[in-house]
Amino acid sequence: MGQVVSGNARLERFVAFLAPTGACLGAKPAGGVTPVEFSVGKAPFSRARMATRIALIAGAILASASAAHASRPVPRTIVGCVVDGTFTSDDGYVIQAKNGFEDYDLSPFEGRRISVKGMLSPGDRFQVERRPRDLGPCRGAR
Repeated sequence: MGQVVSGNARLERFVAFLAPTGACLGAKPAGGVTPVEFSVGKAPFSRARMATRIALIAGAILASASAAHASRPVPRTIVGCVVDGTFTSDDGYVIQAKNGFEDYDLSPFEGRRISVKGMLSPGDRFQVERRPRDLGPCRGAR
């Protein structure tokens, strides 16, 4: 220990370490050459070559991964209350009611419990399809 060992020498020691493992499994390289002898004639270990291989493998993995797509809008009927101009579902979610690209005007339903039919998109954006149905006053304070 304490010696400075070159990259090639480290590789040879590692291969020598693995040699008994292969021998235990009955593996013997072609021509009767041991792994240590076989590695001596090879080109020296190169960090640049290893970095290139890792970059290629990482690139191949990233290129093969498909893009994540947002889910499509789903038809829903949401029941909730309008308080201070905010539509909150009975489950406690704040819903952004839209009429096209503009906010749906829920001011006529202030303090009322309503049922709204439409398409729910990711991020709790709700595209209103028909006029909300008034179900009476909101139940208790939120």
